[in-house]
This record gives sequence, structure tokens and C-alpha cells, in this order.
Amino acid sequence: MGVMTLVVYYEQKKWSAPRAYEDMMKPIPPVFKNYMNVASYPLIEMRYLDPERFHTQELKELITGLKYLYNHQYDETHDITVSHEIAISLAALTKNTQIYEKVKDKKIDMCQAIRDYGKENLRIGKKEGIIQTLIKQLQSKLRFLSKDTLAKIESCNQEQLDLLTIHIFDIHSEKDILRYLSFD
Repeated sequence: MGVMTLVVYYEQKKWSAPRAYEDMMKPIPPVFKNYMNVASYPLIEMRYLDPERFHTQELKELITGLKYLYNHQYDETHDITVSHEIAISLAALTKNTQIYEKVKDKKIDMCQAIRDYGKENLRIGKKEGIIQTLIKQLQSKLRFLSKDTLAKIESCNQEQLDLLTIHIFDIHSEKDILRYLSFD
């Protein structure tokens, strides 16, 4: 009776780890050489699977849901509703806490979950972009920002960021920044 190692990889990024045992253990201890029946192992990357090749609806939903979440898009012509178990699996595999929070009923509309997930990521991305732009502008204007000031700007709420943006031409020192952020 043989043993087969099979790797099921479900991350968004392409597999980059070694595929051969010899590449994982350099050098291979001689005691293990007699126990290795193959040089490499089969790898299944979930993001490349075709959902239609599976026979069960649950596997089709799982593969489709993963693809939609990885691509941050959905097919507007086909709303996808998955079972509670598939939604939990998708949330666990993608480490998506927003899906966990949405799974209150027996089924979840994946398209709506992905839309909500995308909106939240867009909001976070916009805020990060504003913060990075303000930091670059302030560093250019003042020539230097202390680590403490940088940390305070990075932890700003939207109202504080708006104040900095509006008053950027009135800022002449780090003290001015702190005054607008109400940290002084």
C-alpha cells in the first residue's frame, strides 16, 4: 500500500514554493532517500480549476466563489447564492472576515458579498492613497517629518485627513500638523 502526497493550494498568489522534495531538503538525509517513491508531488491550484469539471454543486460553488473573491469581481448576469457551509469555507480559505460577518442566514449572496468587500477595500485604498500623498507633500514642503508625526498622520481619521488636505498651504512646521490633527 502506497502513500501519495497531494497539495491543494488555495491562495490568490501563484504557487512559488519548491515542487520537488529534493528542492525542499538540501541535502536529503540518506535515511529518507529509501522512503521517497516520487521526486515531486501533485499540486492543485484552486484558482486555475474549472468549476464545470466538478460534479457536485458544492464544489462548483466553492471554486466559483474563490475565483470571484480572488479577482474582486463577479459576473453580473449570474448572481451566486451559496450555502452557509460554502460561505464559511470561502471566508476561511480567503481569510475574509467580512464574509464571516455576513453569514447569518442559511445562504449568502456571493455577488453582494463581493460588491461589499470591493467597496470596503476601495474605501481603505483611497484613505491609504490620501495618507501617502499628504506625507509626500508634507515631506517635500518641510524637508523632514519625525517618526512620531508620520505615525500620527498614518493613524488619522477621515476628518483629520480632510483638515490636513484643506490647510496644507498653511502648514509650515510639524507643530502646525499636530495642531490640525488635535494631537498637541
